[in-house]
Amino acid sequence: MFGVGPRLVKVIEKAPDFIPIYCHHCEDAPCKNACAAEAISINTQGIVLIDEALCIGCKACIEACPFGAMQFDEGREIAVKCDLCIERLKGNDAPACVLVCPTNCILYGDMREI
Repeated sequence: MFGVGPRLVKVIEKAPDFIPIYCHHCEDAPCKNACAAEAISINTQGIVLIDEALCIGCKACIEACPFGAMQFDEGREIAVKCDLCIERLKGNDAPACVLVCPTNCILYGDMREI
């Protein structure tokens, strides 16, 4: 049996609305501060990242996230979250969610320019 695993952006359906729950990439990230393994870092762009090799699966970061964006991948026994498609950003491409949003309400870029 194939499991899909956690979605990096959860969506809560409260008909007729859909509420996305996503990582806010906090400047002083509570998830980073809670991580005993120091597996969570913030890069120079301000993106909160999880080093999967360092994650010990203790779930402290999940409890610390005020937005509910951190999730646990049961199959790999590690914490996971949106990383803004960091590999796509390295190629100067927008995150995948921006491209597939049917209403074009997900934007990526400098907040002052948007």
